[in-house]
Amino acid sequence: MSKITFRMEGSLGVIALNDPPLNLLGQELIDDLQSVVDGLPEKNLRALLLKSDAGNFSAGANMSLFSGKDRKGGRALLDSFLEVVHKIEELPYPTLAAVRGLCLGGGLELALACDLIWASQDARLGSPEAGIGTIPLGAGGRGIAARAGMARAKEMVFEAKFYTAENLEKWNIVNKVLPDGEVNEQALQYMKKLSEGATLAHAVTKKLFSEYYNHGRNSSDHLLLEIVPALFETTDFINAVKSLKENGPGKAKFYAR
Repeated sequence: MSKITFRMEGSLGVIALNDPPLNLLGQELIDDLQSVVDGLPEKNLRALLLKSDAGNFSAGANMSLFSGKDRKGGRALLDSFLEVVHKIEELPYPTLAAVRGLCLGGGLELALACDLIWASQDARLGSPEAGIGTIPLGAGGRGIAARAGMARAKEMVFEAKFYTAENLEKWNIVNKVLPDGEVNEQALQYMKKLSEGATLAHAVTKKLFSEYYNHGRNSSDHLLLEIVPALFETTDFINAVKSLKENGPGKAKFYAR
């Protein structure tokens, strides 16, 4: 039985971690997630929601992953998990992680791979890897730093504590905190709306922010000049400008994927 489920709601894809109660990241779950993520380009999606089917989002790695690993085995493990993280980060449409319960270690890294994180009030998030003598293995440190700054990232990784969703909302790691039991449904409805939006423009937005984060302002602005003008020729842009003139804001329909 797969430890990951996938379904589509219109042009929204929904990936759910499905190995309760803790959704620990063992090799089978990672392999199942890799398989689902590899198949996403064929699904013609315009947005993606990542969540858990029951209870905790993910309490992090199953310790069996580390048994008997030498340097070579550790490198292979890091390669496989980082590949999943990178593929989620590079999806050309909006992504959101809906977090409940525990979201720790590799679980937090999967959430950080998404564009947005929404969390329930009962959620506890953290990077506790220092407690076993290592660091976030799926580039979680730079994921935290991108949202909260380097000093906060160092604090989280050094201290290996659990944090409330409200705390991490103040640090800009969590985008929104919702009452317990509401996060999955509200996130689903929000992402359905995004999946009906300006998909081509959203893809460009993601590229430009990535370029800015990796290479700075000038490189991002140079890329903007290269890739944004093509949007002026898209049917979505032409029709949306016409809709704005004739019907006012917020009435345009977008169809490109």
